[in-house]
Amino acid sequence: MSFCTDINFTCRHCHKRNAHTEIEIASPKEDDDISEHVELACSECGELSVIAFHIYNGSCQVDEHGGNGIKVSISDPYYIDDEFLDDIYENYPSNPYKIFFNSVNELRTLLLTAKNTDSGDVINRMIFTQAFSAIEAYLADTLRASIDRDTNPIRNLIENHADLKSKKYSLIDIRDEDGFVKSEVKKFISEQIFHRFDHIDFLYKCYFDYSFLSELVSADRKLLFESVSTRHDCVHRNGYDKNGEKNNLVTPDYVDRVISVFKICVDNIERKIWGSLPGEEFHYDEEIPF
Repeated sequence: MSFCTDINFTCRHCHKRNAHTEIEIASPKEDDDISEHVELACSECGELSVIAFHIYNGSCQVDEHGGNGIKVSISDPYYIDDEFLDDIYENYPSNPYKIFFNSVNELRTLLLTAKNTDSGDVINRMIFTQAFSAIEAYLADTLRASIDRDTNPIRNLIENHADLKSKKYSLIDIRDEDGFVKSEVKKFISEQIFHRFDHIDFLYKCYFDYSFLSELVSADRKLLFESVSTRHDCVHRNGYDKNGEKNNLVTPDYVDRVISVFKICVDNIERKIWGSLPGEEFHYDEEIPF
């Protein structure tokens, strides 16, 4: 089980209001008072903000100076069931790009169907959240497959990612398992939330020396981050926001634009890793007539 919270904050640099959801935090035991801090990127300008808070008695409270002068709100923590992650990440497909490619084409075909049905809103939300599943699977599978294919960049990942760099193990742990470092890196990756795009982008930067977020134009990067909050409304609130208002963003056009940004990210990653996109035999319909 992952223990998570949602944080909203105003960027001190550009004053954009941001929403970050499903941020994994430490799980307290009974009356433990735990101090935490997270580093979050602004969806508009990319400026990083460090936010400090306490977890106590089933609630999260921002420290008195935890926002460092910026306006911050934080939700009560909640659990996400991820007991199945180890099984999912133990095996992964050999061609993540082809699976992603086929998935988004199928989803775009379904969007045309949803437009002409009375249940369009529901189907739009289902397609939207499935698009997230497609890119999350691609990001996870690509990273894990790369670690199996080439272990050399693992050193870069360990040296540059604070969470991995700070891990400590006993000599017995290291002695008793062949390929211990590689196994621990894989385990760490399997525990990540892959729609936390700022965190995953940092993983990719540490491992591949490449930032897929920096390749996006400002409007696409803004849409990508805002879509995470919309996903949260669809998955956890049945299409309504925290104020009980229906989220009306998830139209066929909106879903198609989000899918387009996902594909830009994936295509750029493929070009970085392989030098070009795999097989020109795949046909991709760039224009969907909405």
